[in-house]
Parts: sequence; C-alpha cells; structure tokens
Amino acid sequence: MSPPPDDAAETRDRPSDDDSGDAPGVDATTRYWIVRKAVEDALMNVFWTIVSLALAVALLWFGVIAAIGAVDGSLLMIPIAVALLGLAVVTFAVALEVPLPFVGD
Repeated sequence: MSPPPDDAAETRDRPSDDDSGDAPGVDATTRYWIVRKAVEDALMNVFWTIVSLALAVALLWFGVIAAIGAVDGSLLMIPIAVALLGLAVVTFAVALEVPLPFVGD
C-alpha cells in the first residue's frame, strides 16, 4: 500500500463547516452507550483472562504435586497428574487465545 497523495491528506485533515466529529446520525447519548458497552466488554475480557490464567496456574500446580506424588508409586496419581497438566495447558491456550490443533479453523 502506498500513502495517499499530499493534496488528499490535506483535504481530509481540514475540518469542514458542518463537521462535528461524530458519525452521521449518532447523537451524544447513543455514542455514550456504545463507548460504555465497549469499555465494559473490554474490562470483562481482561477480568476473565486473569481468572482463566489463575485457574491454569492452579491446575498446573496441582498437576505437579500429583506428579510428585506419583513418584512414590501410587498408580492413581499418574492419570490425575496427566489430566491436571493437560487441563492446565488447555486453559493457558484458551486464556491466551492460542490456536489449538484439530480444534476450530
């Protein structure tokens, strides 16, 4: 892509007499609610990402503890450790939006 010619940039940057800065047909109240909803969605995404990462850390921690317990010879701890570590990896991938193979597109 190439930048627009200089005369087009000057025309675009120069405000016109009827330009109020808003999209046509959008009043201040509607714009307020649109921005409020967008900010709320962004904050909820941040919150749930932190919750997902905390869950992944907890699963990883308990998976490591189960793996250490499996060293003592308990056969039940091996599948528990594998399951918890697998859940931790999946939770990290979902929280960080890493594409997983064989899932989705």
